[in-house]
Amino acid sequence: MAESARQKSKKQRLRHPYVRHRALSAAEILGDHASKRMLLPETAWGLSVHELELPCGAQTDALGEHDQEIIWQITAGSGLMMLGAEQFAVVPGDVIYIQPDTAYSIRSMASTPLRINCIRHARCFSSP
Repeated sequence: MAESARQKSKKQRLRHPYVRHRALSAAEILGDHASKRMLLPETAWGLSVHELELPCGAQTDALGEHDQEIIWQITAGSGLMMLGAEQFAVVPGDVIYIQPDTAYSIRSMASTPLRINCIRHARCFSSP
């Protein structure tokens, strides 16, 4: 049976490099059994999106000295976030803004994996 114009149009939209479902992205295993999925490779404007998943009890290394703005959205699980000198609990629905050059780390505290959507934006322009 021949494809309709609508079916062809839908297939073309799904092949667009910026339309990606997480299931289509292979997971890269990091330390402590954490995984990372690239959902949007870095664009010409320095924007990228990936998903982090930390198993229960896992913690990221202390991170800092980065030149990127980072936004984390917690989508599953819960955790303990260290951001600069602050420490606070995070749950699904929380959105955390991490300024450039700010130390941060997170520990998964739930019985289910902690899943985070991570949006990174490299500094392309100087601050006013």
